[in-house]
Amino acid sequence: MRQWYDEMRHVHRSIYENALETGDLGERCRAALAVGPAGSYISHHTAGQFFGMWVPDSAPIHLSVLPGGRRALSPGLAAHRGHHEADRVRRSGILVSTPRQVTIELARFTTLVQQVRALDSVVNRGLDSVEGLTAYAKEHPPGTLRYAKALELIDPKAESAQETSLRLLMKFGGIPSLPSQCVVPIDGKGLTYRLDFGDKRLRIAAEYDGRYHQTPEQRAIDRVRRRWLAERGWLITVVTSDDLYYRPLAILTKLADRFEERGLPRPLLRPEWRDHFQAHRHPLEHVQPMVESA
Repeated sequence: MRQWYDEMRHVHRSIYENALETGDLGERCRAALAVGPAGSYISHHTAGQFFGMWVPDSAPIHLSVLPGGRRALSPGLAAHRGHHEADRVRRSGILVSTPRQVTIELARFTTLVQQVRALDSVVNRGLDSVEGLTAYAKEHPPGTLRYAKALELIDPKAESAQETSLRLLMKFGGIPSLPSQCVVPIDGKGLTYRLDFGDKRLRIAAEYDGRYHQTPEQRAIDRVRRRWLAERGWLITVVTSDDLYYRPLAILTKLADRFEERGLPRPLLRPEWRDHFQAHRHPLEHVQPMVESA
């Protein structure tokens, strides 16, 4: 009888471990909980993915194990020390850290920019409020000073992870504030254009163009919109993911040029941006200039 039980346990464990590699996120989470010790819960990066938060990619399923449970688990799992007081919720039968708990869990594993992106996504998706996140952090200190700084940098208007990155690059680099989600009236009938970042008085704007903007339909819409804005004196700098990854200094330099073009003192670029953004070498740098716009 004992041999039969051990064999069946081995078979079931193999099935669960296979699901960890091949299933969708929900199936992989259920498999992780089946393999892990009783009381375990999905946490960290995986819990963030579960809620659609802007968290760094991570291939393993992250599982937190309560005290007393064995953390030497299966391949495909990243095991963490869990806590009875951790804020958890059950979704679709899966016990998972809440969004506010995820931001605390990730504090030691992420950069300041990544932390702000995660926090922005929590507020953007209506998963929690700035006040709620701040209060929870006081009750459950994350053990890193970066988290307190990240809380101060939350922008409730952020609409994507890359927009958050661009906003922080401008802030750390010394570019004067360009308000998020700048609304420009088109006519007196309530029609408007919206810019990712813009100052209506100076008519200076910065826009992040992600994959959504690469479709032929959206490119056509963007051309019409930006032509209309340029005809009315707007200076728009378009930023892509390549620019953020390979050419952060070029972004800052171009934006500083915009203020100078307006006859204003050229912003003095601060070196602080280098603490948070690395300028990687582009393999095709000579044929990949930064996108120029109006």
